[in-house]
Amino acid sequence: MEITTLNRLRGALKAKVRKVELFGTGSEQSPSLLEVKLHLKNISALREKIELLEKIITALQWRSTYQNLTRSSSSQKIVLIKQR
Repeated sequence: MEITTLNRLRGALKAKVRKVELFGTGSEQSPSLLEVKLHLKNISALREKIELLEKIITALQWRSTYQNLTRSSSSQKIVLIKQR
């Protein structure tokens, strides 16, 4: 999965968290205790997904950096061998 796709997914999840957090703020009736508990559980689950996506994105970025470094190192070795 591409990093941009993961970033879009993370953004969508963050929007859902904001939407769930705003639940009931403009209504005349306050939500029931059960509704509040369910929404808090949803917020926690969405935050965990966001954190997991952030970890995956970071890992992919590190892997990409490592691959670029090893490619660069390999090219330098090839040049040195050709020079001999």
